[in-house]
Amino acid sequence: MVERLTSFYHIYDLDADLYERYAKLVDKQGTVYHLSLSGYDIAKNITDSEVFNRTCDSIEDIDRWSTEVLESFRHVTSGRNSSYMHISEVGAEVREKWDRIQKGEYFPLLDAGMPTLKKALLFPRGNMAVVHGLSGSGKSSFVFQVLLGTALGLVRYDLPGCVAVNSLEMGRVALVEKVASFLSRVNVSKLIAGTITSDEVARFTYWLGVAERLPFYIDDTNFLTTTALQYRATGLHVSKDGPVVQLATDYGELFDNKEASEELRVASVFREQFQLSKMIDASIIAISQSTHNRAETGKTYIADQMEHAIVVGYCSQQIFYLKCGMRPPLKPQDGMWLYLRN
Repeated sequence: MVERLTSFYHIYDLDADLYERYAKLVDKQGTVYHLSLSGYDIAKNITDSEVFNRTCDSIEDIDRWSTEVLESFRHVTSGRNSSYMHISEVGAEVREKWDRIQKGEYFPLLDAGMPTLKKALLFPRGNMAVVHGLSGSGKSSFVFQVLLGTALGLVRYDLPGCVAVNSLEMGRVALVEKVASFLSRVNVSKLIAGTITSDEVARFTYWLGVAERLPFYIDDTNFLTTTALQYRATGLHVSKDGPVVQLATDYGELFDNKEASEELRVASVFREQFQLSKMIDASIIAISQSTHNRAETGKTYIADQMEHAIVVGYCSQQIFYLKCGMRPPLKPQDGMWLYLRN
């Protein structure tokens, strides 16, 4: 490329190798400089106690502040592009992947214990699915059952890795109660109503113990940005408990991303989750919620960003395919819809 450019602009005394070395040096030094500049204000907090105290006093929500700091770092590196690779270089990766699949070391399609999902080839690693529907249509319950099934599958087949969920709506206690309820078939609401039996309590407690041994991780931080999500997910992914093979977010419209418009904000939330699925080679299941008819409210929902996705309807525990590119009208009786992007 350098040779073509120098020829086009009639530059004959330029050393292409030297030019490439200087370009890499400028890129490296520029990145280091701007990242250091972004961290300058933070560094001042540990050099001056008064500045440190003022900073702490000004922070109302530490999670929101930390995600804003991470966002400033992301902007520095988000514009850097990777280079093209020749097909022969990728071929070695393909051979390694297929070899691991043959040896049973890698499962591209996760077994959630639901034959219908497996038959439909749903939720493969390295891809994102959006479960979209109205409030109360069963989206979270469905997704949590998929996560639970995948965690059980990892244990059953003795596979490395874990599943994770970022629950921006439901607290961690309620979420674990729901998981134990799935396993024990005990309705948690009976405990609240005071109608639960001693046998049901014993059964629930037993299956809670089973759930505690599963590779299942929960983050119920509110006001999370997708930058913080990527940071936390990659941290778990490379830890001794990783890799993260499946991750769910509940739900997308609650992420605290900042953009010029609501439409851009919603688009960025799900686009960056899609990027995360490629980054860590995980199945990302992103829940999206509509609370009103868009024609009446004018609000933007993720379904409007997925015009060309494959659409799968999920109603009454049955999964069926609709024509590619067709988006169904969302009505309360229609349950939820699953948008796949790969």
